Amino acid sequence: MTKCTFIKNKHKYYLDEVLVPSVTTLLQQQDFMDFSSVNQSLLERSQDFGTAIHEACELYDKKTLEESSLDPGLKPYMESWKKFIKDYGAEFLEIEKIVYSTRWRAAGTLDRVATLKKYPGYTLIDIKSSTAVLPCTALQTAGYKIFWEEMTGLKIARRWIVQLLPNKYLVHKFTEPTDESVFLSALACYRWKRRNKIL
Repeated sequence: MTKCTFIKNKHKYYLDEVLVPSVTTLLQQQDFMDFSSVNQSLLERSQDFGTAIHEACELYDKKTLEESSLDPGLKPYMESWKKFIKDYGAEFLEIEKIVYSTRWRAAGTLDRVATLKKYPGYTLIDIKSSTAVLPCTALQTAGYKIFWEEMTGLKIARRWIVQLLPNKYLVHKFTEPTDESVFLSALACYRWKRRNKIL
């Protein structure tokens, strides 16, 4: 059985002790994500804030969040997440789940797989707290979908981004059928570059 190891502080995934690309790493290296023009200090603060929101949402969904100790700056975003859960009747099958593919030799961590009250099947949800949702997040969710379906034998019915803003949320739905093939093409390009020592 394949063993997947994630080294969190280095954001590295290993399948049976062999380093494999993460979903976000390969998308960055194939220029689907480009933050080179963003002030690095601002980018780091934004990433730290996003991580804090993710961790708060995770603790809430696992029913271990001490809300009295929550940073005041996070509370409006937490309220938005609670509102989404209530509005859609969301129940979570997976929370911050490491997923990987033995076929494609890559890995990542999806945010949620949920059942929703008025929607049949499973919904893959990625949580964002940025002011804009990048187009490449469609490919990110496609990668997670491919890996989770391979691991479980189950099917994802839809891929959503839930964008958390202060005291409100927006849902972005990805329905483009070519997202999965584009993601796999990006992975193939990454591997070709690695074999030819371009990366």
